[in-house]
Amino acid sequence: VAVCDDTTIPAMLPLVLASAGVPYAHRSGISMLLSEYAQFFLATLRSLRTNYKQEEVMKLIKSKFTSLSEDEMMDLENYARQYGIDRNKWQKPFQGDDVAHLEGLRLQIMEPLAALRKTLVDKSCNGRKAAEAIFNYMVSVGAYDTLLRREQDLIDAGMLTTADRIRQVWSAVNELLDQLAAFAEKDHL
Repeated sequence: VAVCDDTTIPAMLPLVLASAGVPYAHRSGISMLLSEYAQFFLATLRSLRTNYKQEEVMKLIKSKFTSLSEDEMMDLENYARQYGIDRNKWQKPFQGDDVAHLEGLRLQIMEPLAALRKTLVDKSCNGRKAAEAIFNYMVSVGAYDTLLRREQDLIDAGMLTTADRIRQVWSAVNELLDQLAAFAEKDHL
């Protein structure tokens, strides 16, 4: 029996133990739900569920899993707060002087999100179609590419445990989608 904390356990140790057939238990004090990718995933679903409530859309925008820069995130947030962009107003073009750039950012966020919503509310959308649509949304908005870049940056910085956690969260979310597809394969959600 070996007991050590996350700061001393090498990231590859669980893989080595598993490949050698040695049983082990590894407990991390960090919840997967606190990961940036999990927060993006939840913000996406909550944005859809709340009909684009400003708070949820802001979480999605600021998740770092969109292609927006920090400045673009702040500009979009400032505009949304100043002009009360909430719920269905996210689906309408921004009005006013010098908002063409912000309108482009709104479209970048809302078009894929609205397409996902359209698929999910369709009467023929069962669990399998929903899982596929959510997965395809995550890939199409660049979430997987962002995750790979962040993982590589962490590996380059020698933060192997944190890099491994990013991959674990991606895998756990995909497992959740697989279970949804299997559980409600023929049922409308």
